[in-house]
Amino acid sequence: MELKWSNNIMKANALLFVALLAAGGLLFIVMPKQTVSENENRKLAQLPPVTFENLWNGKLAEGIDAYCSDNFIFRNGFIDMANRLKALKGFTYENVVIYNNPKAETEPAPPTADTTVALPVLPDTTDTDLQTTLPEKTGDAANYDIVKSVVIYNNRAVQVLGGSRQTVTRYAAVLNRYNSELSADVQLYAMAIPIGSDFYLPPKITRDKQKEKKCIEYFYGQLDSCIVRVPVYEELEQRTKEYIQFNTDHHWTGLGAYYGYKAFCKAAGITPLPLTQLTRKVIHGFVGSLYYYTLNEGLLQNPDSVEYFKTPVKTSTIYFVADSIAPKPASLYAEYAKGKNAYGVFLGADYPLMKIVTNVKNGKRILVMKDSYGNAFAPYLTSHFEEVYIADYRYFWGNIKKFVKKNNITDLLFAHNTYVINKEFTVKRETMMLKSVERKIKPAPKDTLANIIQPGTTTIPDTVKKQE
Repeated sequence: MELKWSNNIMKANALLFVALLAAGGLLFIVMPKQTVSENENRKLAQLPPVTFENLWNGKLAEGIDAYCSDNFIFRNGFIDMANRLKALKGFTYENVVIYNNPKAETEPAPPTADTTVALPVLPDTTDTDLQTTLPEKTGDAANYDIVKSVVIYNNRAVQVLGGSRQTVTRYAAVLNRYNSELSADVQLYAMAIPIGSDFYLPPKITRDKQKEKKCIEYFYGQLDSCIVRVPVYEELEQRTKEYIQFNTDHHWTGLGAYYGYKAFCKAAGITPLPLTQLTRKVIHGFVGSLYYYTLNEGLLQNPDSVEYFKTPVKTSTIYFVADSIAPKPASLYAEYAKGKNAYGVFLGADYPLMKIVTNVKNGKRILVMKDSYGNAFAPYLTSHFEEVYIADYRYFWGNIKKFVKKNNITDLLFAHNTYVINKEFTVKRETMMLKSVERKIKPAPKDTLANIIQPGTTTIPDTVKKQE
């Protein structure tokens, strides 16, 4: 009797197990599948095509495995629960270290220029290492998380600078070459924008580590004397108690970019517009790239607002998209931007090239070579130039010398954050622009999570026009 009862229990367990597997499989098949993970800010794996080649080389099995991993039932709930558990109890895996982070009081994908043609004249309308290794947490450091090259301190995500003097030296040499090969009538400017690690981390975390200020000073020291250095670090250093850097995103804010604009005006000998002459607008509820990179619960509880300041100048804006010689209309401010894509309010996207015509009449035309930090900065320049050209160093393909000459450029500004000036990719791209010929650009680096916090990309609203 006892044996029969035991057998019945075993059969019931087996049937229950099979039923659960069948139910799980059925739910996996019938439940709707996502194509993009909003929580992770990335595309999810899709089923690979069933071909003999994929079957033979193993890509079919790998693809199915990735698809199942990205689409299992109740995936978002499990991920959310895992992130909450991490916040409660610290643990280490690979090179990610997460510690308890007390909660503070609570106060998309961009259009990708896969290919871009050379653009025509636009129509009128060791002790040298800067590598950063973080110390063990003690004292002040008790309230931080280290996630790869990001430190989360007091519910603010801060990038830690990495790079080398060798790369910075090579990049400075590229700008010196521009200076020597362009006409003497073209004034060059260099603007190295800090990412905030000097400003927002306590000394016990950054002690004996390379500072952004030293990196910028070294970079500026390698430039030819006639290249104007923009003192943006010094301007921001005085403003760290103001809202100049996001808590959850790798960009500076609209206010931070305004102070960068003031620094540029100081270097260029022009008078900046006071904030009182600008129209301030705000987008609330912004949670940016560094949250999606770390999925840190403290950041989610400390969201940002995106404020932008509209200039009083009348403008007409166009942009170029991939494989097109015809410009399309654009705007300085994509005011439909919201949520996690709110930084896209600045210019709308990382377009290869934009042209802004203003009602200013002084004969001055500026070309800004920028990463996505430049998106928030460039609109301020419309108050001082007849035409403002904005080129993204990742997507623009063209000969800068020819472009400057054909479009009567009077000023050329290289505006990059400190991560970008420390990247070999930047050296290669901007060297190629000195000698490039008309052909299609190779695809820029994909907007992976690792890339989000380095060269600097901006997400934009889902409603923005995709590049064709």
